[in-house]
Amino acid sequence: MNILKRLHTYQAYKGTGLGLGICKKIIERMGGELSFTSEVKKGSVFTVKLPLEYGE
Repeated sequence: MNILKRLHTYQAYKGTGLGLGICKKIIERMGGELSFTSEVKKGSVFTVKLPLEYGE
C-alpha cells in the first residue's frame, strides 16, 4: 500500500492541505527526500531532507 496515494476524492474530505503525495514530489524535485516513522497510539514523525548548497 502506498501511504502517499490519495484514498478519497476531494468531495469526500474537503481541506486546504497539500497532501503528502504533492509534498513528496516537491521535495524530490528539489533533490531531497521525505520519510516517516509511525507508532500506533503514539503518532508519526515526518522527516524532510533537502540538500544545502554553500555559497562562496
